[in-house]
Amino acid sequence: MKLRGLFAVGLLVSVAAGGSLGCGSDDDGGSANTSGTVTSEGQVEGVTWTLTELNGEAPPDGVEATLSFDGSTVSGSSGCNTYSGEATFDKDVVKISDQLTSTRLACEPEVGEFEGAYLTMLADASIFAADGETLTLSNDSDTVLATFTAG
Repeated sequence: MKLRGLFAVGLLVSVAAGGSLGCGSDDDGGSANTSGTVTSEGQVEGVTWTLTELNGEAPPDGVEATLSFDGSTVSGSSGCNTYSGEATFDKDVVKISDQLTSTRLACEPEVGEFEGAYLTMLADASIFAADGETLTLSNDSDTVLATFTAG
C-alpha cells in the first residue's frame, strides 16, 4: 500500500513536469538549434551543475539535483530520479524541453514534491547566466528560478 502511494507521488511529479515522462529512452527525438559550447561569461556545456537554490530555497537535506548540457541535450538528477531531454540555446536564452524523459523511482513525499518543483522550473527557465562557478536560470521576467554551482 505504501509503495502504491509513493508511485502516485511519482506520477504527480510526472504531471507537474508538464509532460510525458517515460522510462529510460536514449532517443532525443531529433536535433535542436545549438552550437558547440555555450557561454554567457562562462562555460555551460560539459559541466555538471549542482543545484544550490530553487525558488530562493536550498534543496531538502540529503537531496542533490544536477544539470548538465551536452550539445542539444540536457540531463541530470532531479533529486531521486534522473532525467534527460532537449535544450536549445541562442546567446543567453535557453529553452529546456517540457517533454523530459525520466526514471520513475518511488521517492519520499518531500523529495517527490521537490522533484516536481525542480522539473517545472527547468521547463519555465528561459535565460541563463554563467559566471565562473555559478549558473543562474531565470524566467522571461528576469526572476531567478534556480542557482547552481559547478562540480
